[in-house]
Formats: sequence, C-alpha cells, structure tokens
Amino acid sequence: MGDLAAKIHHEPIESIDEDLFGRRGIVDSISKTIVERSMGNQSCYTIGIYGKWGEGKTSLLNMVCEKISCETNIHIVKFNPWLFKDQESLLLDFFKALEKGNSKAVVKKIKQYGPLVSLGISGLLNIALPGLGNVVNNSLKQLTKAISKIDIDIRQLKKELNKSIQQSGKHLLILIDDVDRLDKDEMHALFKLIRQNADFVNTTYLIAMDVDMVAKSIGKRFENGDEASGKHFLEKIVHVPIYLPKIQRGHLNKIIDDMISKQLDTLFSTDTIISTPQRKELNDKLHRYVYPLFSTVREIILYTNSLFFILPLVYREVNLSDLCLLEALKLFHPDGYYRIRDNKYIITGIGSAYFSKYVLESDEQKRKRREQFIDSLLSNIKQEQQALIEEIIDDILAPFISPTNNNNLSLHSHKRLCSSSYFDKYFLYTTPDDMISDIESDEFVKNIPSINIDNLLAQLEYYYNRFGYNELKRMIYQMLYMKYFNTIDNDSVEKICVALSRMSVNKKRKDYTFDETDSHFEIFICDIIERYVNNLNPVSNEIIPNDEKKLQIVERILSEKELTLFHLFFAAHLCDKCGIYYVYQEKFNKMVCNLIKRYILQNKIDPLFELDQIPTTILFGIWKEENPEDYKKQVDTYIVKEEFNVIPFIQKMIYNSEENYYNMFCKLFDADEIFRKVKDINPSEISHYNTTVGYFIRRHQNKQQIQTS
Repeated sequence: MGDLAAKIHHEPIESIDEDLFGRRGIVDSISKTIVERSMGNQSCYTIGIYGKWGEGKTSLLNMVCEKISCETNIHIVKFNPWLFKDQESLLLDFFKALEKGNSKAVVKKIKQYGPLVSLGISGLLNIALPGLGNVVNNSLKQLTKAISKIDIDIRQLKKELNKSIQQSGKHLLILIDDVDRLDKDEMHALFKLIRQNADFVNTTYLIAMDVDMVAKSIGKRFENGDEASGKHFLEKIVHVPIYLPKIQRGHLNKIIDDMISKQLDTLFSTDTIISTPQRKELNDKLHRYVYPLFSTVREIILYTNSLFFILPLVYREVNLSDLCLLEALKLFHPDGYYRIRDNKYIITGIGSAYFSKYVLESDEQKRKRREQFIDSLLSNIKQEQQALIEEIIDDILAPFISPTNNNNLSLHSHKRLCSSSYFDKYFLYTTPDDMISDIESDEFVKNIPSINIDNLLAQLEYYYNRFGYNELKRMIYQMLYMKYFNTIDNDSVEKICVALSRMSVNKKRKDYTFDETDSHFEIFICDIIERYVNNLNPVSNEIIPNDEKKLQIVERILSEKELTLFHLFFAAHLCDKCGIYYVYQEKFNKMVCNLIKRYILQNKIDPLFELDQIPTTILFGIWKEENPEDYKKQVDTYIVKEEFNVIPFIQKMIYNSEENYYNMFCKLFDADEIFRKVKDINPSEISHYNTTVGYFIRRHQNKQQIQTS
C-alpha cells in the first residue's frame, strides 16, 4: 500500500514529446514569432501566456525553450521572481539573471545599469555613507564602487546597453514564470521594470501568469481598485496575450485513467476487497459521474491526492463507490459535502432520541422533509455541473431519498454512507481539534429543554473559552437551522438567548460596533431572535414568526437585575437593525426609557456620554422623544457641568464634517451651551479640529448669524 498512499505530484514537462494536451501548434506559433523577430533589430516585445494553476503554463514555457534552443542567435534567460524575498532583491536578481551567458560588453553595461534601476541612486549612496550602518556585503560595496566611476545618467546607460545588445548580434528571450505568486507591490515593480527600464531592443518577454489573479492584485493599486484596472494596466505591457485553450476531454480522460484507474487496480488486487462486482460498480460510477466534472489537471491532482491519502486509512471500512463520489462532492460542491457531514441523524434516521418525534409522522410528511433537505444540498451549484452533482447526491443518498427500497441490514452489509454504523467513518479524517463534535452538540441539544439557565450558561462559557466565539456561533446556528428536526421549541431558543446575554465577556464590554466581530453577542442574539423564534405550520410546513415570543425574550433580557453597557448595546442594535422593533415600536421605546432610567440609577449618567455615536444617537433619540422632560432634566443638566469634557463628546458625535451628524447632534443636545464651552478653545490643542470641533463651531456661528440677520 506504500505506492497507493503516496501523493501524486504534477511536475511540468520539459519536452514537447511529453505533451499530453496537444499544445504543439501553440508552441510552434510562439516559437515562429520569436525567431522572426530575432532576424533584425526590433523593439521590445511581450507575449503573455495566460492560464490557471495546473493548466500547463510552465510546461508551455519549457516546450518553447526546447524548440528555440537550437537558434544560435537567441539567448534564453530564465527568471523566476517568486524566489526572492523582497522587491529590491527581485530587481537586483533580474539583472543578475540577465548577465548570465551574455557577452562581456553587454554584461558590463548591465552591471552599471542594473543597480541604479534596482536600488536607485540614493539607496546606493546611503549604503556607502558613514554612520548609517555597516555595508551589508561585499557585492553592495562593489556596486557602489562601480557606479561611482560613471556618469549617473540612467537614460544614457540604457542607450549604451541597448547598443551593446545590438552589437552582440543576439536576441534576448526572457522567460518569466510564477508572477501570480508575488504580492501586489512586487507584481507592480516587475511590470514597471519590463515597461520602463528593461524594455530593451531585440528582446522578447514570455511571461506566464494567471491573468485574473494578477489583474485583481495589481488593480488594488489603482483608484478603482478592481480587476478591470489591473487588466487595463497589463494591456499596456503585454502585446500578445495567449490564453491557453481548455484541455480536450480525451486528454483529460487519459490523465484520469493514468492517475486513478491504475491506483484502484492496485487496491483491488489485494485480498481484502472483493473485486467483482464492487470494482465494476466503482469504475462505472467514476466514468459516469466523476470524470466529466474535471476541466483542469489541477482538479485531477487535488482529487487524487485527497483520495489516495484517505483510501489507505479507510478502504476496508467503507463503500468505495460512496467514498469516491463523496470526495468528488467535497471538491466540486463543498457546501453540499459539509451539509451532509453535519447532518448525520437526518440522513441515517437512527441513533438520536430527539429525532424519534418524527417516527410518528405520515409518509407524506417524511417525504417532504427529505425533499427539503435534498433541496438544501442542491443550492449554489455551478450550472454546468448541476446535473452531475445531482446524480452524485442521488446515488450516495439513495437509501435516504428512497428508504422503502433499503433496509438497515442491506446498508450495514454494503457499508453505505447512510448507515448509522458506517457514516462517521467517511468523515473521521476531517474532524479538527478546534471544533465542537457532533456527539457533544447532539447531547447539548438533547439537554436544553431540561437544563436550567445557570447550567446552560456554564456550558456556553466552556464552549466559548475552549473553542472560541465563532465555533460557538457555528454550533448554535447549525443546531437552530435544523430547529424542527432537532425539536427545539421557542422556549429553548429563549433560554439560549438569555444565557448568551449573561456571558461573562459581555460584562467587560466597553465599545459598540456595527460590524460583527469577536464576542459581539448583541448582534448574535438579535439575529437568533429574528430568524429562529417562529412556529412551523404542520399542514403547510410554512414558517410563521412568533412576534409575541420575540417581545417576551427581549423583555427578559432587558429586565435583568444588574445592567451593564452590553444591555445598552443590545437595545441599540435591536432598535437599529431588527424588524421586530417596528412591530412593537411603542413598547420597545418605553422599554428603552425604562432601561436607561434603571441604568442611571445603578451606574450614574456618566457612562451614557461615553457611548459610541450609533448607540448614543439611537438611545438618546428614543429617550428624548418618549420622555422629553426627564431627558431635559438629566441630559441638559449634565452638559452644563463644568467638569463635563465636551471635546471628546463632539469628536465622537461629529467626526467627519457630515451635515446630518451635525443636525442630529443639535437635535439631541443643547448646542448653544456646548458652543459656549468650546468657542474660545485653541484649535492647536485639538486633534482633527477642522472636521470635528471646528466644524461644529463654524456651523453654529453661521446658524447664529442667519438667525440674527
């Protein structure tokens, strides 16, 4: 099994005799163009070889190189920019590569010209200046010494280098590969070099790249920051773009047969597998469903490397047809693969106490539930792969789709994916250590109805501290997504929301954000309330929102005895982003006012003026509208206090000179009193004065002038 376990690697071919893709015509055409341009003096010329990873770009470069190697007047230079650690090294080594094999006259000019372009004059002089650090190596000393003897004129040196190339009688063919592995700055530096500083006479560049990837990366340097900008940049440099044609189906099938069938033959030659009929069944399914999915060698390599790493571990324990089809699904439709992996009890229908509720359902209800799950598997599939992916899913989940045609004994004896005894064996190798196991999450779901809030909170705290915020979210979302299969009622959802609101990390919260980042549970809880507090119509299977229950959950969270900033964040996000707010707007507004009142009693009013702009605008706005007298008494009284530092308050509320921020600020707060406090402030003492405090002062002065005129 040693050969079987070894990963299959794809190395570029060196000779056209090894070509499997029928690329001889392209090689001949490119070679002919280069040879014709080498016959006389020509300006610089650039040919781009465009293709995705694994489509044979490097192989094409090698075949062109082989074809032209017999042309004595063409000097071939190979340069791989990915091998160098930074932009400076990249440019220096480009010229070093250019020196190899050239005439002494050309090399002399390259040694003079290359360092100036690579490092710049100031960079080279800085290396030699005393007190700026030791010279890093002798080569830099030599470079500095060399350029000190010449007139530092890059354009003149370039003319001299061009003349030397012409006099050498050689045409330079510069092959550049792996451009798409560079970062955007290195890419830009390389193409700028080719376009401006290394566009020598009698020189042809042959550059291989994934043009989409390169264009996206380079495009980020431009104003629009898009792929189109990057492609426009490349069009100015590459004279002839050659897109590698798709590999013919016959060529792909030959590669697949070489890389898969031979290995499977080795596997089936052992005594541990009954070769007939399983080998024939597997072969038929691979040719029917899997082979037609491949469009690149890269896909074949990914599939075979994955498959033949896994097979030695589990080939005795699973149905090989199911495994091979499942691995194809993982490559071409990963969403469907992971949905299958994460829903063992739906697919097997055995081994879960909470799933027993559905045993009493009618056959029609069960059929509809199965159809719903299959429909969810078939979403987000590429159109050209839709039919084949559907066939794969229909095959590996056939016992689930048509359970009357299968029995447990048959499933177990054939080691099918849908067997409760064998299901886990198809996924053992994919389970990461930082993921909550299905067994643990199943137990968690089962215990929710009977567990009390304190114990539930302790369990959630453990998951959060052990696995992190995102994994905790994943488990809960996965559990609630299958809410009705998991028999999770709205009371259990309420219990989860309340427990999440009591997480210890919430008590430490100081800042509000409108983006969902780590540990922002107010956003998570609001989303759960919005999406999963609902009822299922048993007749139509329609999901009906339970607005009264949503209101009840919010009331419970905001009526906690001990209030923290988290409760203000939760209220602000709910009123700003959740549809349920508009169903009970009057009730929620009163709830917010009561929350603010209770918070002030516990914590004083000071922390309210330290809130970020969004919660301040939302909460103070509701407070002022609902209870203007109390608002004026509390807020205006606080603002006039001399100890109230109004500067950071203005900077927070008006931070970019937008008129609507100023208007909202004046609507909520006593602008005249605030103006009194800041009108004589020294602008030099305040950061971003013009766009914050200065903007407020100017706007308020203009407003006063209009009122008095």
